[in-house]
Amino acid sequence: MKVSLEEINPTKKRLIVEMTSEEVGPRMEKAFKDASNSVRIPGFRPGKAPRRVIESFYGEKIKEDLSRNLVTESLPKAIEELQVRPLTMPVLEKSFFSGTRNFNYTAIMDVYPSFVIGDYKGIEIEKQTVTVSDEDVDRQINYIRESHGKLNSIEDSRPSQKGDFLLIEYQGFEDEKPLMDMNSSNLLLHLGSAEFHPSFDDALLGLKKGEKKEFTVEFENTFNRPAFAGKKVLFKIEVQDVKELQLAQLDDEFVKGLNAEIKTVDYFRAAVKKEMLEQAEKRAEAQAKRAVIEKICEGVDLALPDILVEAENSSAVEEILSNITRNGATLEKVGVSREKLSEEMRPLSEKRVKEMLVIEEIASRENIDVDQEEVDHEFAMIAASTGQDAAEIKKYYAQGGMLGAFTRKLREGKTLNYLLQHAKIHEVKNADSAEGTVVTSQ
Repeated sequence: MKVSLEEINPTKKRLIVEMTSEEVGPRMEKAFKDASNSVRIPGFRPGKAPRRVIESFYGEKIKEDLSRNLVTESLPKAIEELQVRPLTMPVLEKSFFSGTRNFNYTAIMDVYPSFVIGDYKGIEIEKQTVTVSDEDVDRQINYIRESHGKLNSIEDSRPSQKGDFLLIEYQGFEDEKPLMDMNSSNLLLHLGSAEFHPSFDDALLGLKKGEKKEFTVEFENTFNRPAFAGKKVLFKIEVQDVKELQLAQLDDEFVKGLNAEIKTVDYFRAAVKKEMLEQAEKRAEAQAKRAVIEKICEGVDLALPDILVEAENSSAVEEILSNITRNGATLEKVGVSREKLSEEMRPLSEKRVKEMLVIEEIASRENIDVDQEEVDHEFAMIAASTGQDAAEIKKYYAQGGMLGAFTRKLREGKTLNYLLQHAKIHEVKNADSAEGTVVTSQ
């Protein structure tokens, strides 16, 4: 068997396989002999029909079956001999018998690109020093108290002020026409949060329950709701109620209600600080890992396989569409097409694919892998955090064909940990600081 490779582009190859009559001939004879014994041809007993008769009746079918078997058997050997790494199963382009029972075929396949990686150990990066002040803890505790607080209507009919909650009915108009997606009969708005638009908040300051007002908001071209970006909208509103938030009382009873294991306010403060430190460290570590792989990728020049970029881009677009749907909107409502969304996401998808390929190469070089015990442990961790059964989670991934991607994600995480352990880390007080202590993790 003679095999060769023809380059279509750096990540797409044509596999050419040529099999001689010495290899194919005996298989052809056996195929016709087996057919002679199994098929029924009028005027001939089983096994007695001449070869030319069998060929006239069943020749094409016999050759078609033999062709399929020859490709199936020889393809893995051809790939191994050429030492290529297919990204997908090769697609048969053409196959044919020629000459005295020679058999040739070609197949198209996407392959991993060849590229050179420089030294990926000792990469210098900055990592933010993690600190949590008493003021940070106080703010977090106040957030918790707010989430367990009560909204009470203001009794003295005072004007609304920053921090109040207004229950309003409103309608937006453009060119005196009501906008379908710019209205509500009971919107609860937190003044000062600018959760809708700063100008909208400002216009509501000082209003009392029962008051009405008309005002105009000019939305920026960069407004986060594309359907309204660049528009000038007239709003007509009526204040249905003005409420203020009464924070939950911070005492031992309150913290016990949050967690039975927490007995006192002091213990609660310590637990909140510990959680904040852990979360801040996770964020700082994630940023450091991002910095490491970005620096490594800066020095790598590689051709990106279209099939991987398209798959990554499609996944990213689907995730955005899912989020839009969950929020009760549609592409039409947010004023963007699927094609435009795909176009905007493509640079990020290309960046992600490049990083995945580089991480995969490093993992292979360093023999970084994930065993079944690590996979099961990860499922157990997910089960513990979600309250679900680990076996059921694993079954869900298996049935959805997602176990491979799940394992690859774990391998990627291990590889990033490895790179961070072998990096030269400059501890800095904040992300913008250029000063700090060098910590070499090697």
